[in-house]
Amino acid sequence: MPRLKGKVAAILSDEVVVINLGSDQKVSPGMRFVAVYETGAIFDPDSPQEALGSLTYEIATLTVKTVFAKMSICSVPLTPAGPTFKLPEVFQYTSKIDPKASRTLVEASTIKIGTVVIEAAPESGKTDGVSGSSTKPGG
Repeated sequence: MPRLKGKVAAILSDEVVVINLGSDQKVSPGMRFVAVYETGAIFDPDSPQEALGSLTYEIATLTVKTVFAKMSICSVPLTPAGPTFKLPEVFQYTSKIDPKASRTLVEASTIKIGTVVIEAAPESGKTDGVSGSSTKPGG
């Protein structure tokens, strides 16, 4: 059975969002959805016409709290910020990646209006939060 797929329609607070799925789509309280960032097609730099595949980054798991006909209110877990401290100079480093090219990391870590949400699969195993698909045979 295909999993439900929708989008974040509103952000009510740091911990609450509204998704565009509701009882009309058989959503019920307690259901879980995963907010994801989808890269779209990634192309081979040596063969720009050849799509290599795509990546999907998991941002957070949302839990449905209140359901209406066409929308649901979901809780979003806060991520611990951790302690703030300055590393000794010997541990400081500078990225060699072009900051314009690395915006995907920022995009992939925040929920915005329009962020895709996919019904969470039953608990199976933990992943690293990234999945992909390949358009090449054997990939």
